[in-house]
Amino acid sequence: MKTTILAAALLPFLLACGDDVVNYSAPVGINQKLRSADVDVGAGNAVLLSKSINTEQGNPYGAFVNAATQTLGRAPSRIVVSYLSLELLGTSTGVTTLNEVFTGQVAIGFDLDGFVYPVGTVTNPVGVGVPMAVTFDSAGLGPVAYADLVGGGFPVVFSGTATSAFATSSATADLKATFGFMAYK
Repeated sequence: MKTTILAAALLPFLLACGDDVVNYSAPVGINQKLRSADVDVGAGNAVLLSKSINTEQGNPYGAFVNAATQTLGRAPSRIVVSYLSLELLGTSTGVTTLNEVFTGQVAIGFDLDGFVYPVGTVTNPVGVGVPMAVTFDSAGLGPVAYADLVGGGFPVVFSGTATSAFATSSATADLKATFGFMAYK
């Protein structure tokens, strides 16, 4: 499984060497803590968490946008997520695999201009790390939503359904989503 995640992590760099012109790419991770107390048991064990992308130590997304702007000579005209992975970190308590935390579909999105744009999904994740099916391309965003994306102060939204065992325990799932961002001139 770690080989799959590593291969997905290298994909944008490999693509940058091919015929398609990718002007700048970089991975960006964001950590999110899910406590069993965060699960809405009354809503079918629903999970809904949100965290601003610029709150990680060193602001890796801000660094990505700044580096892309320097490389391109101006702000990117388009940003795409080429891959997305979800990982359960070893600092979690009471759970050791994603399938102990989630059942059904897990989704990650970006809250831009008050609307959550889908980025990626995975159904019934198993193990400690999984690639997600990616759907995000900024080409269809309106100007305000795109300004939010480039500005880098937007929330990343995690949603899904927790397993009954997780919802009724005192477990903590330390999650990491890693995005492969690609910026175009």
